[in-house]
Amino acid sequence: MILGNSKKSIQELKEMTDEAVRNDEFHPVDLEDNGLLGEIGKNFNHLGKKLHAANHKLKELEKLELENQRLSDALLEYRSSVDHLSVIGELGQKITTALTAAEMFQKLSEIINSIMDGAVILLGITDKKKKLKFFRKPEFPQHNGERPIVNEATVAEWSLANKIDVFLNDAEKDYSRYFFDPIVSSELLPAKSVLCYPMIINDQPIGVICVMSYRNNAYTEYHLNMIRSLMAYVSVAIDNSKVYEELKATQSQLVQSEKMASLGQLTAGVAHEINNPINFVSAGIESLKNNYQEIKKLLEAYMELKPGEDNTEQLLKLEKHKREIEIDDLLSEIEDLYRSIKNGATRTTEIVKNLRNFTRLDENEFKLSNLEEGLDSTLVILNSQLKDRIEVIKEYGHMPLVNCFPGQINQVFINILNNAAQAIDGPGKIWIKTHVVDGFAEINIKDSGSGMTDEVKNRIFDPFFTTKDVGIGTGLGLSISYGIIEKHHGTISVDSTVGEGTQFTIKIPLNLN
Repeated sequence: MILGNSKKSIQELKEMTDEAVRNDEFHPVDLEDNGLLGEIGKNFNHLGKKLHAANHKLKELEKLELENQRLSDALLEYRSSVDHLSVIGELGQKITTALTAAEMFQKLSEIINSIMDGAVILLGITDKKKKLKFFRKPEFPQHNGERPIVNEATVAEWSLANKIDVFLNDAEKDYSRYFFDPIVSSELLPAKSVLCYPMIINDQPIGVICVMSYRNNAYTEYHLNMIRSLMAYVSVAIDNSKVYEELKATQSQLVQSEKMASLGQLTAGVAHEINNPINFVSAGIESLKNNYQEIKKLLEAYMELKPGEDNTEQLLKLEKHKREIEIDDLLSEIEDLYRSIKNGATRTTEIVKNLRNFTRLDENEFKLSNLEEGLDSTLVILNSQLKDRIEVIKEYGHMPLVNCFPGQINQVFINILNNAAQAIDGPGKIWIKTHVVDGFAEINIKDSGSGMTDEVKNRIFDPFFTTKDVGIGTGLGLSISYGIIEKHHGTISVDSTVGEGTQFTIKIPLNLN
């Protein structure tokens, strides 16, 4: 722009300056003046160019600052996400290690309370009949037990049935965003803030979590995301707990099967043991009956004699009859039969007593027990497999009574002693030693059998592993024995050499609570 006379040029210069300030634009001026005004115009153009360049750089810096802020926010969000994933991963691992639903809920409750206000925590898990089984904190009075999934019953059931998250920070005012039934709103009170998240897998509801607070605005989107993330692990834990329950049921059936197999063997052994004394009693009673009839006839004949009369002839006949029936031998035989019958009855009583001690039908509880007495009872039960073939050498240390489940410990004894007897082909020996070592009752059972290889020894406690022929062993006896001793916080180990025999060592704490 060319400026003419001084007044006009100065005025226009001022207007251009104002416009440059207003519009952030610069247009150079050309003053037709070689004097002071011309110098002012040149300086204006020089300063204007610098100002324009500086202003441009300032805008670029502002853009860079905004970009830096964006990157900084993104970095913080990334770090927060990493921390979130790290925390969730650590917490989720705790949840998935739980074997039962109750244990999992306990861990979940602790985790939720560590990251948010969980005044009320409600976890519902569906069963095969599509019913919800609820786990809850004690403060919450409703939802105790199982209830069908219905849309109107509870917030948790509504959330699961409709497959919708519930996020309320003022339940009394905001519930209508989700619910239209006033029953639902009354069940929310006195809770003020509510988070509910349904767990859906393959479009099938498996459970629902509800977290509630008595404060308004207790939760943010962050808390809801944490719940969502945790529920991924909870769903895994729920599946694990269901599988665990199925395994427990299967294990119970297998254990029962093994017990029935042991019961069959036990019955056969007891029947054989009782048969001999019962035969003594049975045969003795028949002979005793015959002898009784002879003596009865003789006694009746004597009773027919009349005092004061001549009974000489009758007495001579009786003396002859006494010689014929060999009365002295008959009386001696009666005494022998009495002793035989008594011994048979005593032996039967002893077998029944030992059988009762072995099974401990009246002692299915944790109590003080004499382990050496349990070993003796077990040997009586197995006597049919041992007698006339295997010598049992006992070295008892007279151990104190031990807290245990006596019937279960006897099950261990019969499994090991039965295996020892079967491992001996022909005549052999079994050594049983009991003593106390470092606060433990220790039982050593050693046999002179064939022994086992390292491969067999390493698998001897595995379920279903057996070296016996098909139909003879289930492969569960030693596995069950291992579990029983482990349940008693003890140990069971095996040492074996091929051709030399095997020794099992059982250790049970003396003062087990």
